Amino acid sequence: PAVQRIKCPHCGQMVEQSWKTCPHCSRKIIISKTIIDEVFLIYRDGRLIKHFTRRIKPDVDQDILSGMLTAVQDFIRDSFKGESGDLNHMQFGRFQILMGNGRFITVAAVLMGDETEPFRPQIIKAIDQIESDYEVILRDWDGDVEQLNVLGRYIMDLIEGRYS
Repeated sequence: PAVQRIKCPHCGQMVEQSWKTCPHCSRKIIISKTIIDEVFLIYRDGRLIKHFTRRIKPDVDQDILSGMLTAVQDFIRDSFKGESGDLNHMQFGRFQILMGNGRFITVAAVLMGDETEPFRPQIIKAIDQIESDYEVILRDWDGDVEQLNVLGRYIMDLIEGRYS
């Protein structure tokens, strides 16, 4: 039988589908039909810091969408007073929204597909890395998105599975 080969999602080299680790880049190979379609990086007060999407959606206002995600979280907190925690998962049709919360930021990843669990630890790792590297700016961020343009690489790492 012919050996099934796939492209490593990290380095692009062809590898056997049965391999667990890429011999070229030494990264774990995860085959999933679920992909990150969009990522919203939101400041703790609801302001949008960065938005990334695989698709062009000119008719969607990203600031309104990030504000609504924050409003839904606040509504849940207010409605369930006495309970601890955050809203960390929503579903709408074929889309799943996973949210991870740090001290300063929330990352909301819009996934297409059913398999969400591999993404949750990746989101938390990305948040931890961002908050560790940029705590000084994030602690008292004044809303100047230019200060945080560098965070785009962390989001791209998340989208490309580098936190797995």
